[in-house]
Amino acid sequence: MSTHKYQGQHRISQIYLKQFGYAENNEWKLSVWYRGDNRTKNLLVENFTKETNVFDLPYGDIDFRRHFENESSRKLENRYQTVINNIANQKKLNERTRGVLFHFVANLICRAIPHRDFFNTLLNDETTRDKFAKEITMFNESELPGIRQAFLLLEPEFYLNMLLEHIMIHIVKVFYSFDCVILKDYGNRGWATSDNPVIIDTQKSYEWVIPVEAEIYFPISKDFLLFMYHKQSKFQTNPLRNLVSKKVHQCDENTHKLIWDTIFKNECRYIVFPTEIPESSLE
Repeated sequence: MSTHKYQGQHRISQIYLKQFGYAENNEWKLSVWYRGDNRTKNLLVENFTKETNVFDLPYGDIDFRRHFENESSRKLENRYQTVINNIANQKKLNERTRGVLFHFVANLICRAIPHRDFFNTLLNDETTRDKFAKEITMFNESELPGIRQAFLLLEPEFYLNMLLEHIMIHIVKVFYSFDCVILKDYGNRGWATSDNPVIIDTQKSYEWVIPVEAEIYFPISKDFLLFMYHKQSKFQTNPLRNLVSKKVHQCDENTHKLIWDTIFKNECRYIVFPTEIPESSLE
């Protein structure tokens, strides 16, 4: 837990990124491709998506300002490797593992730039701001008056960080109404990920942040990928919905390719490969 005034904070957890990286000279690295660039690069995990105080609150002592970052490290990142080990050994999701995974995915949504940009868009408009506040307090309406009061006291640029924990907990509660399956990669080809690792396909439904129609893809590691869906969705054609829930399933070649394409098409800056790739030109 850092008590320094300035702290480097990772938009994407180092614990998560190491699942796709490799060790070289006692340092963890990633093989990545930056969109629009003409070559792959190998970057240090330690520096990847690192920014200064990006999740801090603007007031209070250091512990209070850094509550979201400190809790993320203490309660989630330290348990992530155990989650992966449990999936690999048990070939299923038990309730404890599922709960940690839901919290971890929700935490990454609160960190990634595209999702934060979307939340800020909602918060920068008075009408959508109040609707958003009502949505993230729908399971605990007693929190809404305090949030509305904070809107009056804080500058708009601090709204999002003030709401991070509220948003995360709301998303977790929504996730508990979803079913999920785990997909093992095909032929040891691995799963890629990105600096926006949680893919939320809303099926063009925009009424809620996580609508019932949403289908969610999340590469847990280079070996496993989480697929989440709601049984009440009006869209039922995805064959992954037919798999037994909370189990690990072997992915076939065609499905593996389709999901890789989905990862590459997601709104992100960097694609992270599941294996070491020598730096090379793509031309």
